[in-house]
Amino acid sequence: ESFREIDRHRAAVAIYQKESRHLLDQPRFGYLAESQQKFEKAWLGTLERGVAAEVFRADLDVRLTYRFVRDTVWVAASWYQPGGQHSPEEIARQYLSMVLEGIALRE
Repeated sequence: ESFREIDRHRAAVAIYQKESRHLLDQPRFGYLAESQQKFEKAWLGTLERGVAAEVFRADLDVRLTYRFVRDTVWVAASWYQPGGQHSPEEIARQYLSMVLEGIALRE
C-alpha cells in the first residue's frame, strides 16, 4: 500500500518526509502525528502477529524491523517516477522478496 501511495501522491510523500518534523510542530498539522501512530501501530501489530505465528523469527526486534522496512519503503519516493519502468506492485514484490528471502544466492 505504501508504494501505491507513493505512486498516487509522490510530491506529498516527499514533502512529508523532508518536512514532517517541522510540520508536526504546527497545530494545524496535528493530524499527522495521529496518522503516524496508526501507521506504526499497524506495522508493529503485523510484525508481532508474524512472530507469534512463527512466520517471522522470534529474535526480531519488531520496532527496529518496523523502522527498517518503513525507511526502506518510503525512501522510494525520492527516486520513483509514476509510469516508469516498474509498477508499485512490482516494486513491492521485489522489496518483499529481498526482505523475506534475502539477496544472497542460496546453495
